[in-house]
Amino acid sequence: MKRVLFGVTALFLAGTSAAAGWAAADHAAMLIPQSAGNYVPPPAEPAGLVTIFDNLGRKYPKGLYNAQYGQTLAGPQNAFEVPEFWQAAAFTPSADHTATRIQVALKILEGTNEVVVGLYDDNAGQPGNALQTWHARNVPADCCGLVTVKSTGVALSAGHQYWVVVKTDNHDPDFYGVWEYNIVNQVDSGITDYYCSGSAGACGSTNGVWQPSSDPIGLAFSVQGSE
Repeated sequence: MKRVLFGVTALFLAGTSAAAGWAAADHAAMLIPQSAGNYVPPPAEPAGLVTIFDNLGRKYPKGLYNAQYGQTLAGPQNAFEVPEFWQAAAFTPSADHTATRIQVALKILEGTNEVVVGLYDDNAGQPGNALQTWHARNVPADCCGLVTVKSTGVALSAGHQYWVVVKTDNHDPDFYGVWEYNIVNQVDSGITDYYCSGSAGACGSTNGVWQPSSDPIGLAFSVQGSE
């Protein structure tokens, strides 16, 4: 698997010619220069929620996640003509819970400010059926905002793996952004998958199917709810 690292400033300057850099790339990490002084405070934490999974740096509101490095999210009509890229991160509840709130560390760089966030069941170690999906708007452009979606309740079983998925659809085909890495655990690998859809030369033999990511750093997100 070929791993591509892009500097976003260079990518913007290169325009659509950046597509050549994706030849035979399966997925891509992105380096995102963070402008000094551009800060969006994270949303306040509501009382009474149980933490099901959380790798956000909540003790550090100006360092909630790695604001300079993450995995590519791209709709099929993005301005840079790179393949469509979706990302997924797995978690396993330690007890039975009902999920009511998901937060994801996303950043928009270009295009329609909307993505699809989904909670998915597991299918043989990859995202399976969607348990619930949301169209999330107002994706932040700076650190350290979060995309938050809420549910009346999705039942989760102890010891069963689930996935948080971020993808695009026909509402946001030109979205281009990033799901940013966590900063609180640099030792244990997160379980992540990616989906690449484009030409055979761009996505290789994995075109159009979910594949395990070789990147050892976990994507930043949280799942909360009730007992």
